[in-house]
Amino acid sequence: MVLRDAGKQDGYCLNSASEYYFWRFINSNPRLRNCNLVLLDNGNLRAVWKDGKGTHLGLQFLSDGMIQSVIFKQRAVGQQPSRVAGRDTLDGIKRQIDAFDLASLVYE
Repeated sequence: MVLRDAGKQDGYCLNSASEYYFWRFINSNPRLRNCNLVLLDNGNLRAVWKDGKGTHLGLQFLSDGMIQSVIFKQRAVGQQPSRVAGRDTLDGIKRQIDAFDLASLVYE
């Protein structure tokens, strides 16, 4: 993984548990759109999808199998986006993607 090598050069170590849960998420969703993938200072991976209109989904893959999420959902032009953050399981994150109508942002 390119991020592992780049992180080593910058003094960061990729958390193998975070990587495992990232790949588990990726492999459970064959129709995922490309995302921005970041190696955080704490060694965790964070995937981010944005649409340029204020809608945003950020997922940090934690060592304990939980996924920390940040959701900004733009519901109407000119209004502030709804903002939600928390931790959930893989299945719970999939339900949140459905509940916030983020399927077109995340899936092809």
